[in-house]
Amino acid sequence: MARGQIYGIIPSGGGAFIKSIQYGTVTITPTSVLTGTATISAVDTDNSYVIHNGEENSSQDGEWGDMFCYLVLTNGTTITATRNQGDNYSFTCDFCVIEYEPGVVKSKQSGVLLIPANSASATVTVSAVTKAKAMLVKTGQTTSSAATDTDEADENLAKITLTNNTTVTAVRDQGSGSPNMWVSWQLIDYN
Repeated sequence: MARGQIYGIIPSGGGAFIKSIQYGTVTITPTSVLTGTATISAVDTDNSYVIHNGEENSSQDGEWGDMFCYLVLTNGTTITATRNQGDNYSFTCDFCVIEYEPGVVKSKQSGVLLIPANSASATVTVSAVTKAKAMLVKTGQTTSSAATDTDEADENLAKITLTNNTTVTAVRDQGSGSPNMWVSWQLIDYN
């Protein structure tokens, strides 16, 4: 697959490879509910992935564990959003699901990686991919933190990296005194 084709930019003379694109919103209702789902038109999960387009909550003073969620393509018709803590306010998370035509995706792997409390990183071993043809997508995060201070971003925000062809790594700036953190990811290896 040529560079520039991943998100649907087709070079001249190229053919279509995206079967469908769907947008939606998952709503997590008030009163300590931690998950919500949205229904989409059926997709082949082996050829599809979800993009996290951001979240919004109705509270001005939310805790870190309330303010962020991660998304999972649960099955061919369901997107699930999960947050770690719930307060008495609504929470929404927008998404986009891209489904490729058969033959575009060689393999897809996904999971939720836990960075334990007091740790700065965590890794997971995945089936080997061709790094030059693979795309790692972070589909959100949540934390067990009850803190509301913005100066705690270093322990409540993480990034992910395809460290090598068999390792996904999640890293945050500070480990000491940090809470548990869950980071959702998808790894797509293209033909």
